[in-house]
Amino acid sequence: MAHWQDHFSSLLNRPLLPPPLTLLLEATASVPDPFIDTFPPTLIETHKAANRVKAGKAPESCGI
Repeated sequence: MAHWQDHFSSLLNRPLLPPPLTLLLEATASVPDPFIDTFPPTLIETHKAANRVKAGKAPESCGI
């Protein structure tokens, strides 16, 4: 058990690397689309989504 703990500890607890420069440049040059709704879902939207989930079933590989 200790061996696996050491293995996953070193595997999952790695230092963060800084993002690539190209990603930073693209992010600073991007313009937000004002037509995209970025507000959190309402309680009604959450309730509707929860009711669509089949009991005891996981979503498909591309489902959220």
